[in-house]
Amino acid sequence: AAEFKYLAAIERTPAIILEELKKLAKQKETTPKVDISELKDFDNYIPLYSRISAGIGVFTEEEPVDFISIPGVRNIETLFAVNVKGDSMEPTIKNSSIILCRKGVEVRNGEIGAFIVNNHAYLKRYFEDEHGVFLRSDNREYRDIEIKAGDDFIVVGKYIGSFIREE
Repeated sequence: AAEFKYLAAIERTPAIILEELKKLAKQKETTPKVDISELKDFDNYIPLYSRISAGIGVFTEEEPVDFISIPGVRNIETLFAVNVKGDSMEPTIKNSSIILCRKGVEVRNGEIGAFIVNNHAYLKRYFEDEHGVFLRSDNREYRDIEIKAGDDFIVVGKYIGSFIREE
């Protein structure tokens, strides 16, 4: 299985590591699908799901489409990765990025998380004030999503980093 090496805070990643990521991403494109039974140390792999919307609310299917390994990242049993589709979180998170999220962690006011609202999944910033709870895009061309009293609202995970797979 191809391994991705990167730091969770990509914006602080040194250029030499970013170059290595580009090389690994190109290798990844030519790597065949991973058979879970072939993974010798399954506990060191993070599931990668097909997509989450940074725009219109599309979520992944139940089964991971791949598994990635990120050396140096702790507590990976609570991590998952998702391909991002949409530009609503740009410039912070680019369309077609792969995001890394941690399950079971509080998403605080102003932080980015993965959410499900009435069976639609979003990657947004969480905001709560005297007017209510909202999911907000960093791209201000998108409207806030207001969470109403009757909505089915689930915090899936807290965003901890992203990287771009080179085409």
